[in-house]
Amino acid sequence: MQHALEIKREKAGEVDVVCLGGSLDTATTDVFSKTMQPLSSQGARVVVDCMGLTYVNSMCFALFNKYNKECEAAGGKLVYCCIPQKIAQIIHLLGLHETLQIAMSREEAIKIAGG
Repeated sequence: MQHALEIKREKAGEVDVVCLGGSLDTATTDVFSKTMQPLSSQGARVVVDCMGLTYVNSMCFALFNKYNKECEAAGGKLVYCCIPQKIAQIIHLLGLHETLQIAMSREEAIKIAGG
């Protein structure tokens, strides 16, 4: 089974937009971390667009939470958006919807992150 994670980075004003596509699992964690670690540690304003995600394993849900906490601690803002329904259901089951900032659309997420 081939594991692939596609990451595209864009800018929307002062907000960094990270678009994820494919599978986020143990085989692709390093790629995700190399993108997110610098952003969260410097307190950037970040939107993670999850529209293209097809799978997220449990370790990676923990990373979502880790980067959220790091970003806030550094004075930044991290907002997740466009989460596919099956992944959103797991986020709710894990209770992460109470700690993660989640928006329905990219536009809404950019507005929240930028404010």
